[in-house]
Amino acid sequence: MTGRNEYRVRQRRRFLTVLCAAPDGIELEGDVQDLSMSGCGCVFDRGAAESLAVDTPVALTFQALLLTDTLRVDATVKRVDGGLDGCEVGFAFSAPETLRDQVPYVLLREFNRRAAERTTMDHLIEVSVRLERPDRPGRHSGSSDWKASFLCDLSAGGVGLRPSGDLESELGVGAVVHLRFRLPGIARVFDLAGKVCSVRRDGLATVCGVEFLPEASEDYDLQHADLRAYVASDRAAGAFRSLGDAR
Repeated sequence: MTGRNEYRVRQRRRFLTVLCAAPDGIELEGDVQDLSMSGCGCVFDRGAAESLAVDTPVALTFQALLLTDTLRVDATVKRVDGGLDGCEVGFAFSAPETLRDQVPYVLLREFNRRAAERTTMDHLIEVSVRLERPDRPGRHSGSSDWKASFLCDLSAGGVGLRPSGDLESELGVGAVVHLRFRLPGIARVFDLAGKVCSVRRDGLATVCGVEFLPEASEDYDLQHADLRAYVASDRAAGAFRSLGDAR
């Protein structure tokens, strides 16, 4: 297989099947474990190892609901692993550049794979941040524990946080925070607990990816619903703005 620089979809057993035609005339039916633009991994009955040696050229035929038409590709066997539950075989497609118009749309680079739609703020939203003390669960960072920072993007499941001042040095991966903020057009003050899951540099600024913690947030379902509605509305407005700019 080539390096995994393309998105790879893992399938449930029997959802996506493959028929493999080997040079000796044997046809083997199996289940696709994963599929990318450059190759796939499949499981066959244990006897398949006798017909599918490494570097064997084969013809593969896929069928699934993801495919509008039957997908047929030439491929080469790259690995064969026998086991009690079957024979796992890795294939590399011979001409992956010709497959773009045939593969499921979920494999294309343009497909949005986020679990939650995210909107980027036109301007930074001010947020108050309170840091949990890791050595004292339930206790916070001190008498002046609320510190001003900014949100740079938002989804129903989390935020991109730009910490300011000394808070920047305190927020590492795994830190638990409480966030309070308002959004344009929504009356409520959002009060949500979250956990820092990533820290990255964006130019000169630090951006912390914060995932909300439902179990540590009061009225989470109501707040979550309002966030989803805001993100959907903001993305729709952005799409209309883009359409107007293109005219």
